[in-house]
Amino acid sequence: MFSVLKLARVRGAAIACLAAVMLMMACYVVPQVYLAYLVSADRGAGEVLQGIWLYLLLSFLAYPLSYAAYMLLVFWKTGARRAFYENAFAQTAGRVAQAANRDGEKKFGALISANGQEIVSDSVDFVHAVAGLLFSSVLSVALISTFVMGEFAAAYGVTVALSALLIWRLGKWPANTATFFEKAYNQFIAALPEGWLANTLGESMVMSRFLRLFGRRWSLYRRAALSAMNADQGFNLLQAVCIWVPTTAVILWRSPSMSTTEVIALAVVMPQLVQTLLEVSHLLQNVTWYLSIRGRVSWLNEALVEEKADLGQRFDTGLLRFSQKRDHAWDDVPMAGFDDIVSLMREPGRYAIAGPNGSGKTSLLLHLKELLKERAFYLPAQSFLFPAVKTGLSTGQRKLRDLRSALDAARGRVSVILLDEWDANLDPANRERISAEIDELARSHAVVEVSHRARPSSSTS
Repeated sequence: MFSVLKLARVRGAAIACLAAVMLMMACYVVPQVYLAYLVSADRGAGEVLQGIWLYLLLSFLAYPLSYAAYMLLVFWKTGARRAFYENAFAQTAGRVAQAANRDGEKKFGALISANGQEIVSDSVDFVHAVAGLLFSSVLSVALISTFVMGEFAAAYGVTVALSALLIWRLGKWPANTATFFEKAYNQFIAALPEGWLANTLGESMVMSRFLRLFGRRWSLYRRAALSAMNADQGFNLLQAVCIWVPTTAVILWRSPSMSTTEVIALAVVMPQLVQTLLEVSHLLQNVTWYLSIRGRVSWLNEALVEEKADLGQRFDTGLLRFSQKRDHAWDDVPMAGFDDIVSLMREPGRYAIAGPNGSGKTSLLLHLKELLKERAFYLPAQSFLFPAVKTGLSTGQRKLRDLRSALDAARGRVSVILLDEWDANLDPANRERISAEIDELARSHAVVEVSHRARPSSSTS
């Protein structure tokens, strides 16, 4: 199962990136607090001037560290995205039942789409932001409490306690609305290609029906987006109360008894103190963000759950006709059940399956592939299995290229070759050439082919 941290892939470049971020944060925090400490301790002008020079030097050093951090962030994100693709392919491997399922194809397309990649990117951004904000805020609180105003640590503790209570009691609110939004968004995206063919063909009646459906899904998506926005903003407002009230109360309580130097020191460190509170606010917003991402990742989990499907129930051997090519002629072969078909595959030869539409010819081939696994090679009927290496090919030319690639890949690697309507979209000349190649391959392999023709194509009959 995916988790936010697993999606973010915290290793290698990620650790180096976080280290650079922490060094950059330290360059911003340490010199400002140190300068405030020198003022509050009533040190001489020389030491204060040294503190100013240190402040300027470290502030400048933060820029190259920032560049290094963002460069490493690029490596981190690209590595996480590649790992996501590879994991998605690994998780969906072996789902032979989905090979002829257009819904399964759409689902996988949505899984690895730009939206899936956005979730990966958001997970990386979450870990990156939380690590930086947590380090900077804790360092600031520790330094300010030690050298300028000790009560700030108590205010920070109250803020953390109140925020933890808020997240515990209301954390499911933004998470649930984010899950609702993610599902609505993906339903909206999945609807977009459905009207393409009707629109291209100028079928106005079909398009008007599609646009009504599209409008309903758009409305659902908009309601989900507004609901998620209201949940996030409401939660953030409650967090702001938890963050600012304790520190404001401490400053109001301490201010009447502060000396002039303490007031000056507080004034010097005030920008960093305010920045720390803002970082705490952003940190808690990231916790809310985490709940939202976790809700979105739940959609990825659902998409990767293996769907059980019994291919053996999708075909009827009683409606199918089996034949074997012997001595340049096709002879019918009686089959009592699926076990007889599997037994036939143990010997080399060229076998054909025919039958009416809906009788389960493709499902039978897929079931054989599911059973034989790596021992069999399956070439689909409608999709192009091999990546395109050349543009401008017609459907028949691509089919011919894929078929020849399949035959080349099968030689010496598998014992059974499953061809689903291999002769579709091929002209007679190419059909005869490929058929001759299949005849040759059938001398050493069991070749099972599906065709809508009365008899499969043959080079000699």
